[in-house]
Amino acid sequence: AAEALPGEIMPRSLLFASFEQGDYLLCGMGDGRVVSFLCGGEGPGAAGGGRLLSERKAVPLGTQPVQLTAFNCQEARHVFAASDRPTVVSEAAGKLRYAHVNAKDATLMCPFHCEAFPDSLAIAGLATLTIGNIDNIQQLHVKKIPLGEHARRIAHDPESKSFAVITIGESGAVADPGPGGEGAGAMDDDGASAERERVRLMDEETFDQLDAFPLRPRETSSALIATTLRSVSSGAPLRCYVVGTAIVAPGATEPRAGRILALAVLDGRLRLVAEADTEGGVYDLAPLRGRVVAGINQYVTVFAWEDGDGAGGPGRSPGTGTLACECVQAGHIIALCVQTRGDFIVVGDLMKGVSVHLYRPDTHSVEEIARDYGANWMTAVAVLDDDTYLGAEASHNLFVVRKNAEAASDEDAGRLELAAEFHVGDMVNRIRFGSLSMQLGDADTRPLQTLLYGTVNGAIGVVAQIPEEAFAFLAKLQAQLARTVHGVGGLKHAAWRSFQSDRRKASEAYNFIDGDLVELFLDLPRAKQTEVAAAIGADHEELCGAWKSSRGSTEGRLGEARARPEPPPARALVDVGGDAHWAVVGRAAGAAVPASGASQGSSRQALSQGCTWGSTGPRGQRCEAGHNEGLARRLAMAVTGEGALGKISGFAVD
Repeated sequence: AAEALPGEIMPRSLLFASFEQGDYLLCGMGDGRVVSFLCGGEGPGAAGGGRLLSERKAVPLGTQPVQLTAFNCQEARHVFAASDRPTVVSEAAGKLRYAHVNAKDATLMCPFHCEAFPDSLAIAGLATLTIGNIDNIQQLHVKKIPLGEHARRIAHDPESKSFAVITIGESGAVADPGPGGEGAGAMDDDGASAERERVRLMDEETFDQLDAFPLRPRETSSALIATTLRSVSSGAPLRCYVVGTAIVAPGATEPRAGRILALAVLDGRLRLVAEADTEGGVYDLAPLRGRVVAGINQYVTVFAWEDGDGAGGPGRSPGTGTLACECVQAGHIIALCVQTRGDFIVVGDLMKGVSVHLYRPDTHSVEEIARDYGANWMTAVAVLDDDTYLGAEASHNLFVVRKNAEAASDEDAGRLELAAEFHVGDMVNRIRFGSLSMQLGDADTRPLQTLLYGTVNGAIGVVAQIPEEAFAFLAKLQAQLARTVHGVGGLKHAAWRSFQSDRRKASEAYNFIDGDLVELFLDLPRAKQTEVAAAIGADHEELCGAWKSSRGSTEGRLGEARARPEPPPARALVDVGGDAHWAVVGRAAGAAVPASGASQGSSRQALSQGCTWGSTGPRGQRCEAGHNEGLARRLAMAVTGEGALGKISGFAVD
């Protein structure tokens, strides 16, 4: 049989693989894709006794050429795809699964067996040879890195291949103050050893500490991002970590001063290249067209960077510049959360809810264009697209607002419409775009758009988009399960998921699907499953197969990527109407921050390393009040913790 390959890239590897439920032809392409064909029986198109090829699928694994090698593991056939993102291909529920391996670049692999390393794999890299075996791990890989101090903020910079982590500990324990620091061992006014915060630079692979930059006494970190600043005059780029701080004077109830620090990574060291004093605490930071926008008390302020003459100062490096205030927008209680998308600035105010602003570079100004008048105590906000915004508030609820695209007047256009409400049961304090799993999709299928959120109790959540057809199907299933499954103690599902707030009466959640309830279908007795399937007009076997394959295939309606702590994690699915739908795929309560993600819908493949020869991993932390004792408890809980996240119609939360 002859079958055309997609695109113009040459194939680099071909392999026939016989799995338990079918035979496949796999083709490793030069651009990092794997093209698979199901091998059928003989037919008119199979001249000369050949076999028909069907169900062509192309899955992008990486960017480098793929070499395919078959091997057996745990009495099952697997295929190892060696590339810049090594992957193990296996079969489950009649479909191929792709699971990322926690190994670096791999050029070749072959099975290896000896007395010292039985049933192992030998993996060759550019400069290494690794011997190990493949383990099935039914949860996220979690690697704990002891810091010895309480972590408050974290950010990742892929360009410098480093993490910046802000920790707090006894000032006397701050070793290696680094350039620009004020020294260790500082004492408080009463002569006692004071707590000090510092920015610690860590290698992204080994997590070894490379450098540390201490903050001033009584200075508390409140924001940390990695971004690229651009000089206003020359356009020269500066890749750096930007830190926002608040300084609370003795006896004061609120921060009246703070700083914005730009720390560049040069030769594995943190260098202070620019700073700006602020008249208030810096609650949040976000990048904006080569600038940085900050929420400072009741103001939203845009800062621009200007490179200097290289003279610098103590602890400064050549090329040191200045951060200058470009424009200020007032009218907030406290600008607690700030997010950007293009020229749009979305602000989550402590008491006034979500507002949308437009930055005008021609006039160097910021103006408000829309606002949600249903005031909420905000804890987090995310920009889903130009017109839709996801918010979290202090009563443990999520909600979605969007612009009125059909507004007949300017007044209506300036009012954000409420599109969805849902009760999570935990305070969400950070929402970011990201994923805990590999986003593998067919060549003709757009990968799922996912967001991560973190809560004050240490949970990490995933928000994933699902197709409209899947949402309609799950909505019918949810409605029937709500009538079939009874809550513990008689608690009604609708009552638990209702939007609850001390500012208004409880209202039933809408445009949401609760995935925790939906998954209970698999725990029902077979007779009950058949009854539920018949009620929604679905075949029982097809329903079970579709649900199970969705948990083990990137093509399923609902992918799963979660840790499995005790007690079992809650799940939820949500839709907010429109052209697409989103599904909440579970919440890993009490989960540690993962060093690496799990393959979507399948057990992540872990390489247990035996030996290596060669030449040479959220916000979402538990919140604490810190030094700012005068602010409300909601504010103190919300500002602490940091994370590594067409029209929207739905979203999923983990």
